[in-house]
Amino acid sequence: MAALAVLAACSSVPGREASRSDPLSQDEYVEQANEICEQTRNEAAQIAAPSLADPAAVVAAIDESVAIQRRALRRLRNLEAPERDLPGVENWLDLTAGAITEAENVGEGVADGDQEAIMAALDEGETLVAEAEEFAAAYGLTECSTADPEDDEQAP
Repeated sequence: MAALAVLAACSSVPGREASRSDPLSQDEYVEQANEICEQTRNEAAQIAAPSLADPAAVVAAIDESVAIQRRALRRLRNLEAPERDLPGVENWLDLTAGAITEAENVGEGVADGDQEAIMAALDEGETLVAEAEEFAAAYGLTECSTADPEDDEQAP
């Protein structure tokens, strides 16, 4: 679950206009996305670790994490990636959105006491996170990934 929080972001980048007519360069996109992800990581780190013996506390922590991630994803989607990179960036954001949904599904499974649903959501989330992190690491989104870019041979 911690890896899901890494992919999300929590605040806008200072100086970034609300609407922009030109896409960002790759360097600009990477810089701004990394700032968002770093801020998100810091916000997510403030979520107190719940007692696993208290399902309501676990659900509350997951809900708080999901809310941070959804805000972050909106901010990341507002950044205009370079046109040539748009398909890869959009796929990364879609994978991230799927991972966030799976985190939400984990919370629902915990709330319902449904171990099978929890495991299915964790498995699917892990797959989505791994794919998202591969792109993020290769593209230079170091704050948005825990993957090692040197381990990734796939270019963005």
